Amino acid sequence: PFAGRRRHNAGMEMKLLLEAFREIGEAASSPHTLAEALQHTLQALRPLFPKSQSSIMLLEAASNDLILVASDGLKEAESRLRFRVGEGVAGWAVREKRFSLVGDIASDARYVQKDAQTTPIRSIMCAPLFASGNVVGVLSVHSGERALTEEEGQACELVATRISSEVQRHWLEQLALTDSLTGLGNRRQYDRTMEVEVARAGRYRHPLSLAAFDVDGLKSVNDIYGHQVG
Repeated sequence: PFAGRRRHNAGMEMKLLLEAFREIGEAASSPHTLAEALQHTLQALRPLFPKSQSSIMLLEAASNDLILVASDGLKEAESRLRFRVGEGVAGWAVREKRFSLVGDIASDARYVQKDAQTTPIRSIMCAPLFASGNVVGVLSVHSGERALTEEEGQACELVATRISSEVQRHWLEQLALTDSLTGLGNRRQYDRTMEVEVARAGRYRHPLSLAAFDVDGLKSVNDIYGHQVG
């Protein structure tokens, strides 16, 4: 009976993993931004990691800090969370380029509690995300109700590999179409957008306007609040 239950549980876990991969693939093939695709990805992980919350942080080009770009189960105030590389379990996973599973955060000196964190955490696992061989972010799954298992850790590492391929696809596209410092569209992106919008205006016979702004003091905004806000 025990062997039968183990086989049944293994079959269920594989089914959940395959379903999560299928939904991640659908999110990747849809015309979403990277943040939207990652948000859909985290929602697809809910059945795989019950009674848990998840998040994806990516390295910000300007500061090289980890910033939250997608989350599932976290509160609004936690959307502004950021970690330095090496800070906390997530920062450690990025610096060391290694997966980490912590069954009890009270016994792990790497864990850091941020002021913005209000969601209870008892156990956490973090898997680094890669693009072109470089670590670009981290997938974190944590629970305030239970200890995460080794089997869930293996599933997390597999999912992180799939997410990494999606991040890399967007990353390469972003490098081609955006400024590396600010993340704003470059001349190539401008030309592509203008072609689309001019064609759309002609097709539907509506006017097209182009507005340009010269913002005073933008550097101080970037220095104080970061390039994303600027």
